[in-house]
Amino acid sequence: MLFKISKSFVGKMFLIIAVFIGMMAVMVFYCNLYAMWAIRERASDSYLSMGKYYTKDLDTKLYAITEYMAGSSMETDFHVIAYSDRQKMEDKYALAKEALYRSLSQDILMYRPLEYFFIYTQEDMMLVPSATQARTLDSIDMTEGLRTLLSAGKEGKSRYNRQWELGYINGERYLYRYLWFQDTCFGACVSVKQLLEMLGEFSLSDYEVFFEAGEEGEERTYGSDLLIRVPSESGNFDVAIRVPSERLYEELRVVLYQSLFIILFLIILLPVFFRYLHRIMVRPIRSIVGTMRTVGDGATYIRMPSMQNLSEFQLIGDTFNGMMDQMEQLKIDIYEKKIAEQELYLQCSRLQINPHFFLNSLNTLYLLNKRREHAQMNQILTYLLDYFRNIFSGKRDIVKLGDEVNLVLSYAAVQKFRYDGNIHIKYEVEKEAEEVPVPSMVMLTFVENSIKYSTDYSEDLNIRLYAALCGDRLKIQIEDNGRGFPEEILQALREGKTIYREGREHIGISNIVSRLNLYYGKEAAVSFDNMEEGGARVRIELPRRRDGDEAAAG
Repeated sequence: MLFKISKSFVGKMFLIIAVFIGMMAVMVFYCNLYAMWAIRERASDSYLSMGKYYTKDLDTKLYAITEYMAGSSMETDFHVIAYSDRQKMEDKYALAKEALYRSLSQDILMYRPLEYFFIYTQEDMMLVPSATQARTLDSIDMTEGLRTLLSAGKEGKSRYNRQWELGYINGERYLYRYLWFQDTCFGACVSVKQLLEMLGEFSLSDYEVFFEAGEEGEERTYGSDLLIRVPSESGNFDVAIRVPSERLYEELRVVLYQSLFIILFLIILLPVFFRYLHRIMVRPIRSIVGTMRTVGDGATYIRMPSMQNLSEFQLIGDTFNGMMDQMEQLKIDIYEKKIAEQELYLQCSRLQINPHFFLNSLNTLYLLNKRREHAQMNQILTYLLDYFRNIFSGKRDIVKLGDEVNLVLSYAAVQKFRYDGNIHIKYEVEKEAEEVPVPSMVMLTFVENSIKYSTDYSEDLNIRLYAALCGDRLKIQIEDNGRGFPEEILQALREGKTIYREGREHIGISNIVSRLNLYYGKEAAVSFDNMEEGGARVRIELPRRRDGDEAAAG
């Protein structure tokens, strides 16, 4: 982004509008959530009251059945069936069974949800169905299911079960209660299916009502539907009422749709408004900011485009462009002055470097003439002629690397005569690297320092020159096998400080480093170090070419 929200006018304006519309949308959304919560709470209370009423009515009926079963178990006929020896009192057993069956058949009619009484022994099963109640299972299926249930649960059963149990009998859900009297079980069954058919009396027929085993800590989720669970006091089950969310919020649906439409309208309105604002304000402001940033990066030739949306922006653009025209002219004037200063500086630098070699050469010729070695004098003069032709040929300060190497070789040949052949130059320069333009004397200055300071010539001095291209970079390396840089000189070179030796200021290396910085700026790199095996090493890295250098080198 071209501006920061925390600081720019446009960002703050966008933020304020977005927050305002967002707060409206949140308020509408909150109101709807509150309405949904209020309706859900009111519905929950209402359905909970109906569920409690239904569950209490069911508990009352189950309690009455339990009381009746307890009373019937005290009757004489039931005692004969439960405690007498059937084989010895077969007639009495049959009469008691017949009398008890008639009594239960009449009394079961008073307990409407009850479907079966049953008396179970290991040898016999007596079912007493209700004559008025619809049957979920017929007598055969019920007998088979009860035998399976009671045979599995006989062991460990107490004489009086504490509650009604919810379970399956032959695949159908039932509420059942049974009491054991030695090997005789007296019980009753209530069909869950029949209980659910009675919901119309409690205004619950339009909702999903079901029975669940009431295990402590058990939770079930039904999405956004409302679920009411009422535990039974007579059994291990809960009466659950499930109200679908569609029906729960049926009255609120119209309001929800209207609120949704308002929220969507606000969401759609926000980008439309932003687009309009972007066209009349943001685009001109971004254009102004972008132009200023570009100018700040140095592109002073950039001008603001014409902005007709608002007269204030047009005035800002015209004033800015006028200021930049003045700044551009001032920059040109300063640049021309700087170029003139650089040319003068380069000329001074060359005049400071060239006399070193000139004086050394005259000294060598003087010694050879004194010893009357005229053949060697002629050879040295040939090398000197090549050297000075190179220096005074009218070329500019930029030369090809190949010409610089030839200049170094001519210089080394002259010095070799002076030091009785103890100087050896080895050079490895790539063919392509020879065509790269470099500042003149970029190698000669360091070779001259090697010859002058590296050895006392009791042993041969080996100087190695290396130059190669690595991508868009030219790498130059000059190394010798002399004594290396003294520690204080090496430290001064690395820190770019002025070098003093024997009370004199030495400017040769400083001039070369200054010229490299002048030509290439931060793209040039020069490093100095001493090699582990002995000797000094200088590494120079330059960009492969610079605009105008090739023409200057030609």
